[in-house]
Amino acid sequence: MLRSKGVGQYGFKRNSGFIFPQIWNDNCNLNHSTQCTMNPPSPNLKSASTHSRPRSELILMPMLILMLFLTLTLVSQTPFRYSEAVTKRVFTDLTVALEQPNKVFNLDLSGQHFSEFPEVIFYFRNLQVLRMDSVGLHEVHWQKGRLENLICLGLSGNELTQFTIPPGHLPRLEELFLDVNQLSAFPQIENPSIALKTLSLRQNNITHIPLNYKELRNLQYLFLDSNPLKNAEEAFYLSNQLERLSLFDTGLTSLKIDQVQHKLVKLVISDNPIQFDDWNPELFPQIDYLDVSYNFNLDESFWNKVIKLRNMRFFVAEGAKITTIPNSFGSLQSLMEISLLGNRLRELPDGFYFLELRLVNLEFNPLIEEEEKLLKAVFGKQVIL
Repeated sequence: MLRSKGVGQYGFKRNSGFIFPQIWNDNCNLNHSTQCTMNPPSPNLKSASTHSRPRSELILMPMLILMLFLTLTLVSQTPFRYSEAVTKRVFTDLTVALEQPNKVFNLDLSGQHFSEFPEVIFYFRNLQVLRMDSVGLHEVHWQKGRLENLICLGLSGNELTQFTIPPGHLPRLEELFLDVNQLSAFPQIENPSIALKTLSLRQNNITHIPLNYKELRNLQYLFLDSNPLKNAEEAFYLSNQLERLSLFDTGLTSLKIDQVQHKLVKLVISDNPIQFDDWNPELFPQIDYLDVSYNFNLDESFWNKVIKLRNMRFFVAEGAKITTIPNSFGSLQSLMEISLLGNRLRELPDGFYFLELRLVNLEFNPLIEEEEKLLKAVFGKQVIL
């Protein structure tokens, strides 16, 4: 879950004023009768009048009036811009915030107790970030036309059993955090104007991922850890914009996916009874980080497939009862960090030492003494034993 520097006493910019050009010649004298004499006419030109203006001046006047009108129109349509110091300030006291409601952009009331959602929050028309973690909320009711600038909403650690955003509410919301609540169903986002980018629902009681959820089509970051999902694999279909997906301890049993995950970079599928027989790694071309910890099915089939993730730089397989690693694992030349903590490795293949790793974690493995010496010789301080 992201402004111009302002000036002035109140933290926002004001125009300093207008500078009008000198439109009258020094030879022009305006009197109370509005008569102007500019370059008096020659006595021989009897038809000349002392009340006439030169043609160039008559052309210039409408142009100047038009320029002034356009300038005034532009200024009247330019909103005030608060300084960075104002927009980045985090208010933690609701009473203090109410003293200057128009300057409240970031409000964090986490850890305080509220028997119900404070309606005064709806008066903060510029509010962009609202955090109310662990405040004892059981339900939240929204007001239409309020909090229209809210971008990030955090309500983790409460006692919410359901969550709904009705049509026409919170149109600019991009990040929603509802971790550690008592949700039994996915949040209902009924406003098609919302384009969520981040949704975090860790540690709830959600059992099903809805199908064809159009309101999540722009989702980039999805965290569903520790939910008893019956269809966890549907998470891969919620959005074709997914960059990070975390499904730790969700009951995921298969990676039988038939849709290319073009943008998926970080995937956490640890602590799940996954069978990798149907997994096609070619559908995950951009994987940079993979965590398969506490999965006890990392057999030969798994290793033959994981080596096809050529762009992978971070690999985590902790507590997975691994006894051997194939020599072909050394073909992952992009790999930079690997954690195999808490496995059953005694030896490593020769190909492992061709990897240019900056971190190797092999703590709590029964490595033989010769292997430990070799690891220290090759990787030096980069290895943890």
